[in-house]
Amino acid sequence: LSRRQRQMCIETDAEEFHTFSKEEVYSFSKETGDQNKIHLTDHPVVQGMLLLRTAAVKSEDVSRIDVKFVEPSYAEEELKWAFDGRDHVLFADGYVKATFRIK
Repeated sequence: LSRRQRQMCIETDAEEFHTFSKEEVYSFSKETGDQNKIHLTDHPVVQGMLLLRTAAVKSEDVSRIDVKFVEPSYAEEELKWAFDGRDHVLFADGYVKATFRIK
């Protein structure tokens, strides 16, 4: 399969991951002491550790997660994920945001 065909298959099989509200992002910043301005704007970037924590909670029997962040995820984006046979691929609006290899 081509890269685009593979992506279309993943999107077809996708499940809801989470849509983070601005308040969730702001709250996580406060909880962790992360005062990076990209997480505190009117259009905040979701923290990588918040994405990782959510992936861990949604998975069973996790001993390790390897993550690769591809591009930023933003509050109010409808994030979905699907398993491509090797990794869980996180995406929004057709753009890959991260991949998680869960062991």
